[in-house]
Amino acid sequence: MVSAGWSEAVMIERMCGKSMENPLQHSGFAGRMIQGCILAWLTATPCWAGGTVDEKLVAGAEALSKENLDQAVELFSEAIDDSSATREQKSAAFEGRCAARYKKSLVKSDTSLTKEAVSDCSRSLEIKPDRQRAYRLRGTAQLTIGETVRALEDLNVAQALDPQDYLTLQNRGLAFARIGQTDRAIVDFNQAIQVKPSHPWSYYNRGRIYAAQGQNDAAVEDFSTFIRYRHDYEPAYLYRGRTWLASGAYQQALVDLHESLRLKPDGNAQAHQLRGVGLYLLERYDEALADFSEARQLDDGDVVNAMWMFFARERLGMPGREAFAGIRSPKENGEWPGVMVTYLMGRGTPDAVQSAARASDSDVQHAQEVENLAMFFMGELELLKRQPIQDNVWFAKLATRNGGSPWVHAAAWRTRDQPQPKGALADGKAPEVSKKPVIIVDPIITGEEDLGEMAGPPTVRPDSPLTSGPPIGFRAKESAGNKNVTAIQPIKLSLSPQALASGQGGSQTQGVEASPAKKGDRRSPHISGMYAFKLAAYESSEHADQALAEISRMNLPVYLQDFQGKDRTYLRVWVGPFPSEAEAMEAWKRVSALPGANPSAVRKR
Repeated sequence: MVSAGWSEAVMIERMCGKSMENPLQHSGFAGRMIQGCILAWLTATPCWAGGTVDEKLVAGAEALSKENLDQAVELFSEAIDDSSATREQKSAAFEGRCAARYKKSLVKSDTSLTKEAVSDCSRSLEIKPDRQRAYRLRGTAQLTIGETVRALEDLNVAQALDPQDYLTLQNRGLAFARIGQTDRAIVDFNQAIQVKPSHPWSYYNRGRIYAAQGQNDAAVEDFSTFIRYRHDYEPAYLYRGRTWLASGAYQQALVDLHESLRLKPDGNAQAHQLRGVGLYLLERYDEALADFSEARQLDDGDVVNAMWMFFARERLGMPGREAFAGIRSPKENGEWPGVMVTYLMGRGTPDAVQSAARASDSDVQHAQEVENLAMFFMGELELLKRQPIQDNVWFAKLATRNGGSPWVHAAAWRTRDQPQPKGALADGKAPEVSKKPVIIVDPIITGEEDLGEMAGPPTVRPDSPLTSGPPIGFRAKESAGNKNVTAIQPIKLSLSPQALASGQGGSQTQGVEASPAKKGDRRSPHISGMYAFKLAAYESSEHADQALAEISRMNLPVYLQDFQGKDRTYLRVWVGPFPSEAEAMEAWKRVSALPGANPSAVRKR
């Protein structure tokens, strides 16, 4: 999970400033070539003389728009071979064939076709060196086959020819990200968004960089903006779910990862594993084991996933060693992750584990993430050995590290009843995260569609998992300065199978009288001195999930509290916490305006 890569391919660009979405990643791939663009260019060209060349160019553009790629290549080739074609027409024909071949190369995953596309754009530029779109298209094709330096050269020229071309800025940002110049990449993404705020891929790719840097709030915001435009794109939910997980918002991570699996139910090993991690951290070990087992079926070489299976099995009273049976990669050696397996088997030393973790990657930040995971695993092993939590040295060390890692937040949760050391996630504040640029070597997506009106986010389906964890989206103002930081307030919600079974009725039970949580009870998520109000109480996890998702889509903080009624356990959904009564009242007015909503009065906790 720690080293899970990104595998999207770079998108084809359309002629006339448009681009196509990658057909390998999204079944809804359907681009349109704007026929009138080429026709207008032809009629505005002094050398235009009418006739068959123009007809072939227009017909080729139309075939390209209808996904008739072989026909488009043939028509553009005929225009190129026509002896009556002017230099401008030949240049346009080479550019058109470049687009058709590049698009076909993505459909067939054929790099030889990509190279032919690059050659066609080169011929177009030999004839007419100032064709901005040909530079941009050739640069994008080169980026697809990993020739990043050449791609950057072309995209620099394209940007100089048209500084306001948001697609050039977008693709150049990808090139900068690929060579590790993430600061410059973000500048390009920012400018692309400024030029065309409705271009969703700039948000998506900027969010990927923010997430890699540990800037989770910024990443979530960008992914959320992207999803408002492209609510059917599965990877966005996967990466936003992973970012929620890294920030400690486990309940929202589960909602997003469930949506990722709904959109991509087959072969989605990473979403199963990430959801399993979220469930494990919520102490829902049986559900976590089911997800880890599914990920194992899809990838039997993932040693880290086997480690999670080890702990889930041990938590459920089953032999953990069986989790490593049948792993096809080496199980035990002196390097990560094999050294961790050795330690779990009762051999090896903590020093050897930490040393191997630090040497696991040349990128310092990624290596630190691996070391954090190793320390969390060693801390979990100590818990299995029934060591008192206050004596758990690994969780204590993790709690002093910077935020941005799920293992740091998980350690803080495990030790939430203990005095927090300096630098830990305490007092509702998270430590500053490193903003060191991260080298991104995986392809990132570029694309464009005619989007029309912004689509709303998807609803959470009734079969979504029960969510729990820290409040969603709670932000507390620092006493010094105006910076906002995410406040991670761990919450434990662990319902027995009997309690879950008794809540299958699915009816909403507003105003249920129940015994309040005892003062100091760690199941109570309320934060002293803050304001909150109750939305409703529910018998079923499905309805609680619906409420959580609906309120979180309003960008309001929300959290769960479980409580015992006369004969069953209920899920109480709270909106908050808010630092002031005025903010809480404003939120109360918004929620009260929802159809059927009848929230309780604002209370100071």
